Amino acid sequence: EPFAWMQLAALSVLGAAVAAGTYFALQRGEQGPRRQAISRDDIGSLSQVTSGLTTLIAFLVGGLCTVNTTRWHDLRIDGLERFWAAVGDICFRLAVYFPGHGAADEEAKDTVLRWGLASMQLLFMECRELDTWTAGKAGLEARQETGLADVVGDLERQGLLTREEAARLEPLRARSQAVVVWIASLFTKLVLEGRLPDPIKDRENFLRDCLHAREGIRKTLAKMETQNPFYLVHQLCLMVKVYLLCLAVVTGATVGLSLYAGTPVHAVAQTLVFLVSCIFVQGIIDVFAKSRNPFGIDAVDYPLRVFQARMEGECRDVYDAAGA
Repeated sequence: EPFAWMQLAALSVLGAAVAAGTYFALQRGEQGPRRQAISRDDIGSLSQVTSGLTTLIAFLVGGLCTVNTTRWHDLRIDGLERFWAAVGDICFRLAVYFPGHGAADEEAKDTVLRWGLASMQLLFMECRELDTWTAGKAGLEARQETGLADVVGDLERQGLLTREEAARLEPLRARSQAVVVWIASLFTKLVLEGRLPDPIKDRENFLRDCLHAREGIRKTLAKMETQNPFYLVHQLCLMVKVYLLCLAVVTGATVGLSLYAGTPVHAVAQTLVFLVSCIFVQGIIDVFAKSRNPFGIDAVDYPLRVFQARMEGECRDVYDAAGA
């Protein structure tokens, strides 16, 4: 991220200023014996200033990474996978009940698959909506970039919704769950038409699958709507910034003292520690910020198109296997 490099440059300038100030201050002070009296312990004692803070920062940032990784995993397994598995179960039942290739059977199977894919995309859009609330031109550009400018229209253009379905869905808010309701209603229609072998039991099974799909959607949205406590995140970010400032000052003082004492190896070692610490700590904070919403469009986010392609491929294979 550009900010990480800008921050590193600013801290480096601060460290260089402190190093120059320390060196010239010692040059103007005592000379001769005092220069020789500076020992490794004197130089090493400066690094002890930030050692305790380093341990604390490592502990807190490590805990934050653990919490965020667990949340990422839970969103995929407890939320999205539950929805995905429910849609797959519905398609599996349809494949068994309608193995033929008649127009009515194909229409029912294709409709359920279309709606399942549409519901997944709508779930992604609802999750992205949580991070796209800026007003004005910037907000419009963000919505266009993330696919939120015309959500229902995009589904119609992809062939996942008909024009009539898109018109019915447009004014709704919980769109991903509304499409699951359509799937459940379709099975009620099939029962009334007498197309299921055991209407009462089969309808209950299909309804249970639809409820599981809806539960997966709701769990995903609940986890996305539950953010880390702001005061905790802000406090951690403040501690990280204070730590980096202290590290820059200590590094500058160590470099100045080492150059004055004629032991540049200490200056090199402390500089390397400073550079690595700045890059790694800020890098972890940036990764945490990006992974907060894995339903976005960044390279580290869940791949919506890949997931849709895999779901469609699995369901199509089930349909083909039943009709073979």
